[in-house]
Amino acid sequence: MFGVNVAPEMFQQALGSIVHNIEGVTHYIDDIIVHGKTKSEHDASLKKTLDRLQEKGAKLNKEKCIFGVQQLSFLGHTFGRNGISPEPQKVKAIAKIAPPTSVSELKSFLGMTQFDSRYIEGYATITEPLRTLTRKSETWKWGKMQENGFAELKRKLTNVGVIAYFDPRKATEIMVDASPYALGAMLIQEGRVVSYASRSLTDVESRYSQTEREMLAVVFGEKFLIYLYGSTFTVITDHKPLLGIIGSCKPASVRIDRWRLRLMPY
Repeated sequence: MFGVNVAPEMFQQALGSIVHNIEGVTHYIDDIIVHGKTKSEHDASLKKTLDRLQEKGAKLNKEKCIFGVQQLSFLGHTFGRNGISPEPQKVKAIAKIAPPTSVSELKSFLGMTQFDSRYIEGYATITEPLRTLTRKSETWKWGKMQENGFAELKRKLTNVGVIAYFDPRKATEIMVDASPYALGAMLIQEGRVVSYASRSLTDVESRYSQTEREMLAVVFGEKFLIYLYGSTFTVITDHKPLLGIIGSCKPASVRIDRWRLRLMPY
């Protein structure tokens, strides 16, 4: 049983040892993606990959191979030359879902849409009336607010655009905001969205002052840590008092001082 449990990890390592130093190759368990900025670059990487697999005695299933495409669905996302978007088949399936009639159905719906939340601005705010019904203390009552949130979420998902790939050579901005019950952040490069992020506030956080919530939204921007750490970027907020707080050496509240220390590495 132990051997069976670690089989995927071992397969991942084995395949990685074969293609690890070939430029333009990404792999996940038994899937291999070969990509390039130009056709010649792609073809060169593909030839190296096929030669390496043949050299190691690996065999491919021809029926499962796709060659020479400009768009590909992988791990629930669609990757193309202009950026990333949700899988069309999954979006169509979500669009056909009827309003839930129980907590379990609602949780299932939220789970499906959560996967694509990076494409939806204000996901946590939109889903707030829906998530309220999943709490054990709440009695099931599907009302107008839930119906509106359900419809808005499906509308947003079915009309989502293509978000950009992150490019470390481009200027990076983070736009952050806070509402009475959610935080939101947006990673932007040259006017194009790279990713959205949001989360609901805890009961304690919802009682923070507006300035504290806005500061917490800046801290929430750490969601994009892998893109930001060690680089220069601009944080955009609509709460002007934060400029004086972040740029000052004077003590503020214990909570805000702790957050300022947390942001110092940036």
